[in-house]
Amino acid sequence: GNTILTLDKGQTLDLGGKTLTQSGQNRGIILKNGASIKNGVINHSGIIAAVRAWNVESIENVTINLETPASGTVTGIAVQQYSNVGTIKNVTVTGAGVTQAIEVPYQATVDLIEDVTVGNSTAANGVALVINGGKVRKAKNCTFKGNAYGVTMHLKGVFNVGLELENCVVEGTTASIYAWDEKGISNTSGSLVLTYDAATTLTGPFVWDFEDECESVVTLNKPQ
Repeated sequence: GNTILTLDKGQTLDLGGKTLTQSGQNRGIILKNGASIKNGVINHSGIIAAVRAWNVESIENVTINLETPASGTVTGIAVQQYSNVGTIKNVTVTGAGVTQAIEVPYQATVDLIEDVTVGNSTAANGVALVINGGKVRKAKNCTFKGNAYGVTMHLKGVFNVGLELENCVVEGTTASIYAWDEKGISNTSGSLVLTYDAATTLTGPFVWDFEDECESVVTLNKPQ
């Protein structure tokens, strides 16, 4: 399970339009401390994630193809806990193996996701955007199409979870957006805020799944 490539301390990898293929049980690319990757294709048939991001400046002009893994789940871009990612722009995540295309975990923040397309997953639990206790300040001009859910929002602990959508299409076969809290965890007292503009299209229902013992606050705001 070796990591195929690590970029650190502001390093930028410009693929120059070329394709980087990761095979076997490789764990993919690690980006740390202001590193960036751009301009190419990443084929990932390994495990865990094609790109793991710790405090990354940008991931731009990249297509990520995920093949069906031998076992486990595969993520296109996995932001790491407590990290911040500046921009994910002009990115396509596709392929049969998309379990979750982009994951924003506990107390992580992505400032901007722009011109991102996610789709074509055949994974049974395929989700385009997973917000697992984190925040996405804005997603603009994006298509989030999951085989199960377009977006899941998981309120976890006491951290506020947020997503603002501008001119996006969100589609899932089960629900466009599925929002839930940590069942049985009595200190889930943060708020879950979803804001979307009139140009955003949500295909399929919302599913709000909250336990009574949790002090979860849901704000759904569609400006006129």
